[in-house]
Amino acid sequence: VHENVELINKLIILYPKDFDIYIHIDASCNIEIKDIIPVKSIIKKVSCEWGKMSLVYATLELIKEAGNKYDWYHLVSGSCLPLSGFDNLEYPKCYINKSLYLETEYGKLWYGSQWFTLPNIVIDYIINNENEIKTIEKFIPLNNIPDEIVFNTIVMNHFSELVINNNKRFIEMYNIHPRYITKNDKLDGYLFARKVNLEYLD
Repeated sequence: VHENVELINKLIILYPKDFDIYIHIDASCNIEIKDIIPVKSIIKKVSCEWGKMSLVYATLELIKEAGNKYDWYHLVSGSCLPLSGFDNLEYPKCYINKSLYLETEYGKLWYGSQWFTLPNIVIDYIINNENEIKTIEKFIPLNNIPDEIVFNTIVMNHFSELVINNNKRFIEMYNIHPRYITKNDKLDGYLFARKVNLEYLD
C-alpha cells in the first residue's frame, strides 16, 4: 500500500474473519505502521516504483513474512474489495491471469496480471528458490513490467499443470489504468474487485 489510509482501514474490516492479513507499506510513502488498524503483520521494507523490480521484491517480502503455513495466498492491492467464493477454490490450483510468453535464453517468460491466488506448495517453492527471481530478472527485456512477469513465469514453468487461467479479479481497464468499480458492475464469481474508492463504500 502507498496511499489512502482511510480506504485501507475500511477494506481491512471487510475481509473474512478467518483471514490473516499481511501488509507491505511502500517505504517511500508517508504512511506509518501505526496508521493502519492491527492485522497479522505490517512491514515497511521496500521503496516501490511502478513498473520496476521493487514491486517484485516487495511481494517477496510479504511472502517470506507470511511463510508457507496457509492453504491459500491472495495478492491484492490497497484498493481491492474482497467479495466471496473463497471456500469454492479448488486446492491446489493456481489462479493467475497469463496471456503470452517470450522465448529467452532463460526459457519462457510469461506475462499476465500480477494479482494472484496461489496454494502453499507454490509459495513454499518461491521461498526456497528466491534466487530464481534474480535469474529471471536478468532476462526481462527493457520497458517490460517485472511484477507482471516474475511470478507468472515461476508458476507456469514449474506448476503449469495446476494453472487455471483466471485470477478471479474483477478489473476493467480505462486507457492503461483500472477504472473504479460502480454499483452497476456485476461482481458474481470474483474473489476481489479492483479498484474501489471511498465513495463506493459509503
